Amino acid sequence: MSGPNPDARIVDWITIGCPSINRPAMDGLLQACCEETKLHPTLRRHIHRVDNFVVKVRLRQGEPDIYGNTYDPGLLQLQDENAIAATKLVKKQTSVPIPGLVHADDNFTVWEYIDGFPLDEVWTKISSSQLLSIKFQLREFIAQLWTIPHPLPEKFAVGTLCSTHELLNDPFIPGCPRNFYEFNGPFKTVEEYRGNVRELYGREPRFPPDSPSVFDHMDWHPSNIILHPNLDAVAGIIDWEMAGFIPDPKDMYMGDDPIEEWSRPELADLFDGIQISKSLSKG
Repeated sequence: MSGPNPDARIVDWITIGCPSINRPAMDGLLQACCEETKLHPTLRRHIHRVDNFVVKVRLRQGEPDIYGNTYDPGLLQLQDENAIAATKLVKKQTSVPIPGLVHADDNFTVWEYIDGFPLDEVWTKISSSQLLSIKFQLREFIAQLWTIPHPLPEKFAVGTLCSTHELLNDPFIPGCPRNFYEFNGPFKTVEEYRGNVRELYGREPRFPPDSPSVFDHMDWHPSNIILHPNLDAVAGIIDWEMAGFIPDPKDMYMGDDPIEEWSRPELADLFDGIQISKSLSKG
């Protein structure tokens, strides 16, 4: 990982037209953040709901998460940059429901809160017909993402929209050396990326060499899929920190055995039937 580009501060990525919050109101949001407002245990960031906002505060240098892990603040900044740029692109190019950015600062971001329930929290409450409808909607969203034109093809074929354009989806493979950030690009061509898949993800590339690179969320965990309160429809897709352009989104989704790890075998066919257009640039 080369670290954030000092000439591309995160505030420069804010979407024009975002609702603005003045400094006193922003300070009030931060002061309201406490253990009681946390949406879930701390991983990389403290994430709070305050009124109709989600406040994401990066862990400081040396500050541990719930498992005792610490993170490079530079990496967290890159992830914030990428989330902001990715949601801007998705909002402009698709009808995929996503949270809007409200504010970005040096060590935290504020997003709109999407009312509803994460799919993993209500898994036992949804019916088989509801799940079929949810998967149909998700496939429609994924198909839209895969048609987004690459905004920076001259800079990379495979990578992300942060200031360095490197991949950010470290898989944390148990028992393997933690060397993801030695091989994470960005990659000028799909062929170059294909030659690094084993080092990145501990598996052989399964996608054809002539595959085009498409935009994908790259973290379709059920916790990132928010359902409407009636559980009949998808209210939003959250947490776009890992999103980027890759030629193998289905391989990325399946990985080694994430479906089994999540105990959600019903989601194993999520990408079935979605086709990548061969007219897209192959990089």
